[in-house]
Amino acid sequence: MLLGLILEHLHMLGNTSKRAEQKHYVEFIDKYSTPRELGDNGVGIYRLRGGLAHRGDMRGHTHNSATHVLFSVPETQSKMHAFRIEADGKTPALFDLDLFIDGLDASVRHWYKANDSNTQVNLNLPHLIRYSSNGVSPFTKGLPAIVSGA
Repeated sequence: MLLGLILEHLHMLGNTSKRAEQKHYVEFIDKYSTPRELGDNGVGIYRLRGGLAHRGDMRGHTHNSATHVLFSVPETQSKMHAFRIEADGKTPALFDLDLFIDGLDASVRHWYKANDSNTQVNLNLPHLIRYSSNGVSPFTKGLPAIVSGA
């Protein structure tokens, strides 16, 4: 959902070139979240997104100093978040999955509160991906699902 809101924000600005997309993505993260919440600043999160989305690892962005990405999961019962360590010449970026998702959720809510009166935002909200306890008709009517579309 965060990516959908960011792309919607870019669409409203009318400039979706690669450089503009990066600039606005970084500005969005830096304005509506903190490195403590997400585990990194806007540039770091943009690089994380690029590395993971395009290559499935951190080699996807040449300017990222992390060699690995580690998300601690609830089952570990320990939280490693918003810091880096070095071992054997390798440096993982450490994120706690719950804290990272909570940070994304908080930034989206902060963004929405700042933009909830924008007509374009309200026109596009029904189309964003979301949880629906009743699915989406006629495809999954009555079945809980993650859906997009009005």
